[in-house]
Amino acid sequence: MAPVPFPVAEDDVAKLFQAEVNSLTTFSLTKESLAELFHVPARDAAKLFQVKSAGDVDKDALARAGWLAMIALRLGYLYEAGTAAKWLNGTNAFLGDRTPMTCMREGRYSEVISAIEQEAAHSYA
Repeated sequence: MAPVPFPVAEDDVAKLFQAEVNSLTTFSLTKESLAELFHVPARDAAKLFQVKSAGDVDKDALARAGWLAMIALRLGYLYEAGTAAKWLNGTNAFLGDRTPMTCMREGRYSEVISAIEQEAAHSYA
């Protein structure tokens, strides 16, 4: 496994990843949706919830988990879980009429965060 790009003890990497993945379940995302976000086959979705050691987490998955947890946290401040889930799956003018989920699957996390900030500021596209 490549070194983690920030100061986290090797033993804590798996715990960090697990906490970030679990934070996404707040929005009632299916395991299949999570698998898509992490670019793993749907049959391997359960493995996202079974990370036991740092060796089980690659650098890209850890980065995705961080972005997704940040998005989940920010949405959690704005909306109830059900409303946030609808927001994630609805088209968004700030994202060129794409859904936030589509953008996240494509790795366009900063654009989704920007759209959330526009939503929080009550801006209009």
